[in-house]
Amino acid sequence: MQRFTHEQRAVLHHAWDIHIHCAPDAVPRACDGFDLMMEADEADMAAVLLKDHCGSTTGMAAMLRRAFPNGPKCFASFTMNPSNGGLNPYAVEAALKGSARVVWFPTYGAKHQIEFGAMPFPRDPNDPGLTIYDEQKRIRPVVHDIISLIREHDAVLATGHLAPEESLELLRTAKAAGVERLSFTHPTEPVTRSTVDQQKAAVEIGAKLEHCFLALTPSCPGGPSPEEFAAEITEVGFAHCILSSDYGQVANGSPTAGFANWLLKLREIGLSQEAIERMTHKNPQQLLEG
Repeated sequence: MQRFTHEQRAVLHHAWDIHIHCAPDAVPRACDGFDLMMEADEADMAAVLLKDHCGSTTGMAAMLRRAFPNGPKCFASFTMNPSNGGLNPYAVEAALKGSARVVWFPTYGAKHQIEFGAMPFPRDPNDPGLTIYDEQKRIRPVVHDIISLIREHDAVLATGHLAPEESLELLRTAKAAGVERLSFTHPTEPVTRSTVDQQKAAVEIGAKLEHCFLALTPSCPGGPSPEEFAAEITEVGFAHCILSSDYGQVANGSPTAGFANWLLKLREIGLSQEAIERMTHKNPQQLLEG
């Protein structure tokens, strides 16, 4: 099991990481769910959220909650990729009834992701990918159905790997429909790279910006420097941002240790302890539970 330094423990104490990949998964992962929870428990974290591009994490999260009744909270999520039925309200409803707290719009299955490249999974070359729009650039009826389900379950709508402007349109539509919990997914990762103006527009709609440390690693080439990452957070305002790892890649090692190391790095380059705690404690808790 991962051992933590005093500094790592201090920064992880009661922290939330709401974007973690672990085994079992369709791709190799740095740890399984049990090891993740052992580490998060050892570090006295408050909560973790499990994400899987290819399947629901409701079952795994339920078993981990039972295995660690006094440990960190373990939240589940669902991602609308082809392996999960795509933009399928029946699959979304099943996941929500099974305790999914976050519903991500398509990631590797998104039309924008396919056009961007860097596909992690084999795909049908004749499949253009998933988008919220129909042929006339109107929001598809099925998207409205999914938004209604997310609102009914008071869950979090996350934009996934849609194009930035497409994500903003989705957020506007969801907000108008009464969805209160909105997350603009990793605006500093290259596939969803968003301008500061786009980030501010998401905040104006009512979304939290989920900045992920994967963007700062060699596993995600083309991302910002740590200084650029911190500068964008500062410009938009840390009250509107969440820090998460998006870890689980074998090359990046332990998600909990990696999360701690980047938090310490941000403090080293000038983000205040107040800002870091707000983005790893209050803001994620408010998004999921507040």
